[in-house]
Formats: sequence, C-alpha cells, structure tokens
Amino acid sequence: MIEYISEWIFAPFAALSYFYLMFHLDKQFRENRKISDEEFLMMLARKNQCSEYDLFHRSAAQWNISNKIIIEKDFKGYLTEGDMPYYVKDFVRKERVAASV
Repeated sequence: MIEYISEWIFAPFAALSYFYLMFHLDKQFRENRKISDEEFLMMLARKNQCSEYDLFHRSAAQWNISNKIIIEKDFKGYLTEGDMPYYVKDFVRKERVAASV
C-alpha cells in the first residue's frame, strides 16, 4: 500500500518538477538571446500595426529611394532568400537604438 501511494505522489511531483525546470531554462534562454534583425523588423511591424512591406517603404524613404520596383524586388529577395537590404538594416539599427534609450 505504501509503495502505491509513494508512486502516486512521486509521478505528478516529478512531472511538475520537469515542466517547471524546462519553463525556467527556456525563459532564461529567451532573456539572454539576442534578437535578430528579422525578428526585430517583425516586432516593429506588429508594434506599429503595419506590415514588414510597409516598413521596407518607410526605410527606403529615409534613404530617398522612391523606385517602387527596387523596393518590391528587395522585399521579394527578403522573403525568398532572407536578404535584408542595407537601407532596411539601417532602419532596424536606428530603431534598436531608439528602443534602448
């Protein structure tokens, strides 16, 4: 009888301990991880309630790039290959600095 009760108590305790440990380690990992430029761009889009495409246009305007075909080509390259153009990288860098102040 005692063995049955100890197994009945041990199993839930072990499971809860495991999940607590995994949650704590995952939280610690997330806090120490550097956010990539792509993730930061996505977060900016969500914060400003716009699309990443809109942010491409905003960043291009800061560099006086008004050719819509170039912006669309760069955005397509970003979506298909993950290539972020220099003007978007600059925009993200400036926004990171502004967010840290």
